[in-house]
Amino acid sequence: MRWLVGLLLAAVPVAGWAEDARLSELRGMLVPMREHPLAHPESRGATPDLTVVKHKLRDWIESRLAPFAPNEDPIALAQRLNDELRQAGLFCASEKQCPQQSWLGFLNPVRVDMQAWGTFLVVQTAVGIQCAFDQSAYAYERTGDHSRRFWQSEQDDYRKGKYLPQNLHAVLISPTDYRPDGDKSAHLVLTLGTEPWCSSNWHDVYVRVWRTKAGMAEPKLLLDEGDWAYLGAHDPPIQGSVGPADVLVEYSVAGGGHSRPEIRHYMVDQDKVERVDPIALRPRDFVEEWFLRSWTEASRWTEPGIRTKMQQRHGSPHAATDDIYPTLHCGQKPDLWQVRIDFGDADKQTPEYFLIRWQPPYRFTMAAVSDRPWAGCTEEDPAADEVRTLFPVQDWRE
Repeated sequence: MRWLVGLLLAAVPVAGWAEDARLSELRGMLVPMREHPLAHPESRGATPDLTVVKHKLRDWIESRLAPFAPNEDPIALAQRLNDELRQAGLFCASEKQCPQQSWLGFLNPVRVDMQAWGTFLVVQTAVGIQCAFDQSAYAYERTGDHSRRFWQSEQDDYRKGKYLPQNLHAVLISPTDYRPDGDKSAHLVLTLGTEPWCSSNWHDVYVRVWRTKAGMAEPKLLLDEGDWAYLGAHDPPIQGSVGPADVLVEYSVAGGGHSRPEIRHYMVDQDKVERVDPIALRPRDFVEEWFLRSWTEASRWTEPGIRTKMQQRHGSPHAATDDIYPTLHCGQKPDLWQVRIDFGDADKQTPEYFLIRWQPPYRFTMAAVSDRPWAGCTEEDPAADEVRTLFPVQDWRE
């Protein structure tokens, strides 16, 4: 019996050392990267070794995950994980320790969140690259006596032009209680990210949507979009929400003299994703969006009787100037507004007048176009040009 007690006591430190060894192994990969902070500039220092680091970090976190309860405190869990990573020397303690604007060889703190009323646990990690951190995300559900990872998002293609590191501003999982098809085992995962860099407020944003379902071997990527955007309009610069069968996203793009809200609303039916209203929040923004989309898309927001004429106008390769004219309301036809846009360059400009039908709340259609102002469209309507947002609490204010 004495030998059995000794064996059990010996097993305790062994388990502790095994856990510490995971971080030692992780540190053994990260520290050498710090010696060459500007290596591989085509991928900002990232190589396939970074995927190994991501997985070792993920596996270490999973070794710390117990079956979570709906009332799990994600902040306390994240603090425990980050305390261990900090003690292991895996965070950058000062700018002096991370020279030349490179965080290669360091980690950023882990973030933990609960989704869908405590149904899912989401973990976000961040591995250093030149001038930023490359963030990954993992989602878990409670299955019996353990937590099962059912979804993940990582950037693991480090070829030039293929590597798209991102700051993750949101990972959102749809609730399953109100699905239109009644299938509570299916849900959507939405990620919202931005391209990280040291300077400029103009960078790509990333919108990705997956469909997951019990019994599905791998979540299916339904939407993977990138767009050049202005990141200085709001904090966070990209905002969204996800429902059982739809996704709504808002960020800022070039337009309206400087920037304007870009609205992306998608309905999801199994593997089919279709863009639906709203596509803009102001008549002027709608005209700009109408010109930017392919005719296949723009025709859906063009009234049937003028589609042939407007298809020809849509395809004309004219660039608009930045001159802004007030939107005018057509008093005798309360659902119509006139938008003037000057096309051409500074030496030769041609004004065109677009008639926009606006039905509440934000349903716009192209009703007509003319080279002359429309009769009866003379009422100034400052409210029509007000900057709007569908996420009014997205800014941090003291």
